[in-house]
Amino acid sequence: MSDEDIRAFVSLLLAAGGETTDKAIAGLFRNLLTHPGQLAAVREDRTLIAAAFGETLRFTPPVHMIFRQPCEDVEMSGGTIPAGATVTCLIGAANRDESRYADPDTFNIFREDLTTGSAFSAAADHLAFALGRHFCVGALLAKTEVEVGVNHLLDAFPTMAFADGEAPAETGVFTRGPGSLRVRLARRA
Repeated sequence: MSDEDIRAFVSLLLAAGGETTDKAIAGLFRNLLTHPGQLAAVREDRTLIAAAFGETLRFTPPVHMIFRQPCEDVEMSGGTIPAGATVTCLIGAANRDESRYADPDTFNIFREDLTTGSAFSAAADHLAFALGRHFCVGALLAKTEVEVGVNHLLDAFPTMAFADGEAPAETGVFTRGPGSLRVRLARRA
């Protein structure tokens, strides 16, 4: 790679990986705090962090839309998308497809229609990391960052609750997540 390619790649990785990972961790804790039974299960069995992250990516992905331009005309749903047209793909909507997921509007880390083992690869059941040649190059880095961060937070704070008593709303259009996640924490004695 040329120096210019390396600079461009590092810039992309820092920008794309920073904001999305922040939103993913905030979204994961928002979802778990909203579902205390599932949070307790993750505290008890840390191998469930990957399932909680995979379900967060499906339920509240940090990136809600991507843009694509087909190289040739594409027939879809009785119409034609002309070559070169910009198509807005709504990841958040696709991840709630009721023909694909049972009870898609429910956060459930134990769902059987989302494969945790492939949730961070191009074979993922959700679309949060896109597909094919456009699959997110940082997916495994994101998984590692989230697993390490969540483990540290769960170890440091055995008690967590929303500071305001309720889950914050998600904000944003292209990238989406809690604007802030105010929590009340208690350290180990």
